[in-house]
Amino acid sequence: MNRARVEQLVGELVGELVGAREAARLSDTPAGVAAWLAARAVGSLEAPGPGPSAESPSRSDAGLTVARDLELVSLCEHHLLPFFGRCHLAVLGGRRPEPGWPRGVVAATAGRLQLQERLTEEIARRLVTELAPRGVAVAIEARHLCMQMRGVAKQRATVSTSSVWGELREPAIRAQFIAQAIGRGREAAP
Repeated sequence: MNRARVEQLVGELVGELVGAREAARLSDTPAGVAAWLAARAVGSLEAPGPGPSAESPSRSDAGLTVARDLELVSLCEHHLLPFFGRCHLAVLGGRRPEPGWPRGVVAATAGRLQLQERLTEEIARRLVTELAPRGVAVAIEARHLCMQMRGVAKQRATVSTSSVWGELREPAIRAQFIAQAIGRGREAAP
């Protein structure tokens, strides 16, 4: 990312939105927006965070491992506005991951311009690739500022997406994921 060019473009946008007089008052805004965009919009799928250990490719057939309420923040590629929420995931068998693996996978995948639907699929695909499990399920519940601030204007609306792979498509195992990760007393389905 050419940060100086982004600052210039943001400065032009601010000038168009508020006029030259107000734009002078907001002279620090382009640098701040460029810094924020550099941190949020230019993430990499090549930096997954902790994954399976190279020294310990051992398999874990201990059953279903569930991680829930993993906070995420990403940037909507359609409106350049944040969406934020929680990711719940489950892995059935596969290589034993390092401590902290769920947060690393979610953060690395969310850290770029995204769509929630694609983000859900990419997290699932990444878990399949890195852990070679018998099954994976990922569910994301998020609130989108583009929905809250724009035409839809629904302040409490959430968007739910899911991706289920392998043996987790089996009804009994899927029900276990729902109960452990996202059911918690309300009816939900990934």
